Amino acid sequence: MTLPGHQETSKTPTKEQLTREHQYPPSQHLVNTSSGALEMGNACWDMSRYFLEHECRLCSEVCFSITYNSDVAWDPVEYVGHHSQSNMPHTILSSRGREKLVDDLNFIYAAQKKNADGTKQYWRCEVTAWKARVHTTIGDETFTIVKSVNEHNHSTTAAAVKAREAMAELKAVDASTQESSRALVANVLSKLDEHSLAHVPSTSTMSRYVRQWRQDALQAPPIQQTHTGYVIP
Repeated sequence: MTLPGHQETSKTPTKEQLTREHQYPPSQHLVNTSSGALEMGNACWDMSRYFLEHECRLCSEVCFSITYNSDVAWDPVEYVGHHSQSNMPHTILSSRGREKLVDDLNFIYAAQKKNADGTKQYWRCEVTAWKARVHTTIGDETFTIVKSVNEHNHSTTAAAVKAREAMAELKAVDASTQESSRALVANVLSKLDEHSLAHVPSTSTMSRYVRQWRQDALQAPPIQQTHTGYVIP
């Protein structure tokens, strides 16, 4: 799409390339829709602003931040036209089958204890160096966060969460199929974008995980022992 009064370019301008001719009128700005198309939107700004392409930390897709032209700093001001996908708090399974909570900003928490009357679940940030915690109501399928304690001092991305979900899916599928390990891995990886692929192990490592999970599942359970000896089934 070519904006009025601007030449079409095949690449997004870099910071150095953004000069006066790229300024947009104070009454217009760009939004990035869920389909990825650029559309004109209306807004009133008291100063000329620029748009910087980046990876959205909420959904790992490309969107734009409004930035302002300053000789002192080049700082993102806010997200523009965020994608329509809603990233609500939800749970994922760890590689050991334990439930983890993912909040709307893609921070991951491990389950702790419940309150005395069993109406709330306490969750602790899985990065143990930090003490960020949230409380959710029990019996609520949307995992409504009713309280947050302390702030996170580390970054996170949706891509990392999607990678964790892919590993959990791989383990779940492995238990219900006789398909080859490489075929299972290839099928799971085909659903990930390039950002999420950077957070998963190598193909050979994932195939080795599948073989190990299958071996563990085939192992016979230990023979029970009583005070009088072994119980032979």
